[in-house]
Amino acid sequence: MINKHYSKNRWGFVRFCCACKYVAVLFFLVSCTGKVARNANEPYLKIFPSPPDTARIQFLTSISNSIDITGEQSWFNSYVLGEDEGKSIIKPYGIAVSGSKIYICDTMLGGLEIIDLDKNTFDYFVPGGEGKLKKPINCFVDKESLLYVADSERRQVVQFDKTGNFKKAIGNPEFIKPTDVIVDGDNIYIADVENHQIKVFSKNSAEGISLSRYVDSI
Repeated sequence: MINKHYSKNRWGFVRFCCACKYVAVLFFLVSCTGKVARNANEPYLKIFPSPPDTARIQFLTSISNSIDITGEQSWFNSYVLGEDEGKSIIKPYGIAVSGSKIYICDTMLGGLEIIDLDKNTFDYFVPGGEGKLKKPINCFVDKESLLYVADSERRQVVQFDKTGNFKKAIGNPEFIKPTDVIVDGDNIYIADVENHQIKVFSKNSAEGISLSRYVDSI
């Protein structure tokens, strides 16, 4: 009787221990699952105030022909005047924006395309005479609406007034090969790719005389 009672109690104790183990394992799994779920919802880094949204670059439109600006020709005009294929941007390089106008240097045109977004106009600017361009690659428009064109083949920066008339050529072709230009105040800064310098010229000089200041070893 004693052995039977002892055996019964022993198996009961064993079953109790097994049940405890199952409960402990189940509790551990449930607690781990809850912890993982909580960590997955929590941010890795807390910043206050919250950072701004990620910046995005969004494509808006493209321009390759004057029709993109002026719009399609009407059926009547096409019938009377003939079909207008528009003016193409041939080989664009540098670009400048001033007000509602976009200035595009076109190395194959030997001039610029000038687009006026307010007036919906597209025009070629191909000056002749003293202002003739050979390979315009960059341009700049200052606060007085003067246009500066860096011409690497002519080896000068050519200045035009707001109506497109030639004003002066800046730089001696024997000593400079301009690739870019910018105006700040009374100074004209020209990137000289051949001499690896930024040369500074006087805006008020009639001939565009150098101020003999430059940034060397670019």
